[in-house]
Amino acid sequence: MRRRLATLFVGLLLFVLLMPPAHAVNEVAIHEIQFTTSPTGESAYAGQVITTGGLVTALYPDGFTLQEPLSAPWTGIWVADAARHPVPGSFVVLSARVAELDGMTALTEVSDLVVIQSGGLLPQPVLLRTSDLAPGSPNAEAYEGVLVSTGRVTIAGVAEGAARWDVVDSSGVPTTVGNRAGYGYQPQLGTELVAVHGVLCYDGGRYTIEPRGDSDIRPVRPRPDIVGEVRLERRAQWGGVIVQLNGLPIAVTEPDGSYAISNVPPGTYPLRAYAPGYLVAERQGVQILPGNTITLPPVTLVGGDVNNDGVINVQDLIVISSNFGLCPPPDPYVDITADGCVNLNDLVLVTQNFGRYGPTPW
Repeated sequence: MRRRLATLFVGLLLFVLLMPPAHAVNEVAIHEIQFTTSPTGESAYAGQVITTGGLVTALYPDGFTLQEPLSAPWTGIWVADAARHPVPGSFVVLSARVAELDGMTALTEVSDLVVIQSGGLLPQPVLLRTSDLAPGSPNAEAYEGVLVSTGRVTIAGVAEGAARWDVVDSSGVPTTVGNRAGYGYQPQLGTELVAVHGVLCYDGGRYTIEPRGDSDIRPVRPRPDIVGEVRLERRAQWGGVIVQLNGLPIAVTEPDGSYAISNVPPGTYPLRAYAPGYLVAERQGVQILPGNTITLPPVTLVGGDVNNDGVINVQDLIVISSNFGLCPPPDPYVDITADGCVNLNDLVLVTQNFGRYGPTPW
């Protein structure tokens, strides 16, 4: 990284040395243009034509931003030029006039823009509290034109048309997010976000974070759910089936057989469905991805395993025969079909599935 920065600055130096004399005056670093102690925030170079250089950190329809290749106060600046579209990550040198546009220091009347190098690494956004960027904050002026980021925030207000919306963190003081880039994200009041990245601008009497696109708005992704349906042979209702995730009982089916397992951490898991009198059904390799809900195909449990030993055999026939005709039987689990009696329905289950064993595929 140090070698790359050295190459960039050597390139800038060579460019300045080789420029015609008419442009080789007033070479100024971005932080010199931006730094000010004036209560109005006005640059000491306002009105002057200067030559400067930096990394292109953001590109918007009405201009772009330059920043020195580090994350620090006073190191970024807005370039009000919609005609040129330098690629973010490019190190450019240009001549321009320093101006104050509605309270924001900017470069206008751009000329002699030259790309020295492309594909540079962008500086990391500076992490700031929303209170640092709120109206009246003494800290915000220093980050004009700089890539910044919030921490975890909640959307606290949305203007009509979602052109502007407010976010607030634990400081309790909101700041504004703009939509200069024309991204597609639709803010919703109360939504939690992991972070909002963007360039800090001053517009309409307030500081706004201007995301470069949808990827700069980082929503809190809910952990996914697993949903599905388990059916039971020869039963009118399918409730009470236990669904296991990774060997642990997690959910019980509703009377219609539906189940839901919520807030599953991303990963790959085995699932099992179990009910007394039925063979276990098993599904391996259920992959859970962040933010997704997984809908599994319905599964029907095979009935007849009265003694729950994992196989339907003569032992199950003996149990059914010894309890046949009892309404209800002394052991309710012998009544596989749960119709109140050990009868032909239970006997049919054992005989039609005789010889099958579990777990059965799901």
